[in-house]
Amino acid sequence: MKGLVVANVSDRSEWYLYKELLRRGAHIDLICDPNEQKIDEFRELGGKAYVLHVKHRFDLRAVRFIRDLLKLYDYDFVYSPFNKGLAASALASIGLDTSLITYRGTLGNLSYLNPADYLTYFNPAMKGVACNCKAVKNSLQSYRLAPQNLRAIYKGHDLSWYTQHTPPLRSQYDIPEDAFIISCVANMRPLKGIPVLLEALALLPKDIKPHLLLIGEARDSTVLKQIENHPRKESIHVLGFQKEATRIAGMSDVAVMPSLRREGLPRSIIETMAQEIPAIVTDIGGMPELVNHGKGGVIIPPGDAKSLASALQELALNKDKRLELAKRGKEHLLNDFNLDKYTSKMYELFKES
Repeated sequence: MKGLVVANVSDRSEWYLYKELLRRGAHIDLICDPNEQKIDEFRELGGKAYVLHVKHRFDLRAVRFIRDLLKLYDYDFVYSPFNKGLAASALASIGLDTSLITYRGTLGNLSYLNPADYLTYFNPAMKGVACNCKAVKNSLQSYRLAPQNLRAIYKGHDLSWYTQHTPPLRSQYDIPEDAFIISCVANMRPLKGIPVLLEALALLPKDIKPHLLLIGEARDSTVLKQIENHPRKESIHVLGFQKEATRIAGMSDVAVMPSLRREGLPRSIIETMAQEIPAIVTDIGGMPELVNHGKGGVIIPPGDAKSLASALQELALNKDKRLELAKRGKEHLLNDFNLDKYTSKMYELFKES
């Protein structure tokens, strides 16, 4: 098995994958962005690594660079987990006997009317797609992609990545010790459903003392206007982008992702579940799979503020249930989102595509 990986700045799961493939004897060479800081680790394991910034899908300099490598080393496949790299790799492999493999983490957003999609996901050379959940796989199947090319593969995680820190004190954010803290880590765009969460907050009984942490860029102006007129305005903390989002969210009693559409497996929910914080998610995309179809969290209909308020109220008043959901959620991550399973399934995909 001989492959070329065209990556951007990779996350920890991807870096573990690339290095573990080398350890298992696979011949993997790597192209990565100049900002990638772990390139030396890859080289120390014997892998070849090249530095290249892919500017856009039709970056001819990148296409030429990738094509030269494909012709020189006769790779079996080229794998790129991001769209710019995938498109450049597809152009570079035209006329060559090299399979395309990619990663998909979101639902929909493909079109038969978009020529760029025929270059990538609808490309006849596309022989393998690692879908980050079953919902994404089903979504791609609706576009009549060959089922044998689609694999539902949960990305692996080492839970210690998210538990090596101590959450900040509540007093740092002027939050009382007896408050019920709700966190939502997401860039606030219309599809994330933040207005529904704010509406649910207003519906909670007066005897519950909620404090809401909104962590992420505010890209929806209606959210800020809604907060300005909210009856619990003083209990809403708009924190913006935070480098230590995982640590800050560790203060919370429950994590919420109220997305309305197109959600895959939100990393922020994985990070809070790893810290034994229960989750409330909408029945969108892969989120029911993430909370193990209700065993490790609560699933509600999208856009339903009353259902969200009811779920928040139940968890606020029932600590035992919070602890049980948190325990089961973490067990689910350990069993099904571990690095060994992820690496083995990706190895099989590369080998068979």
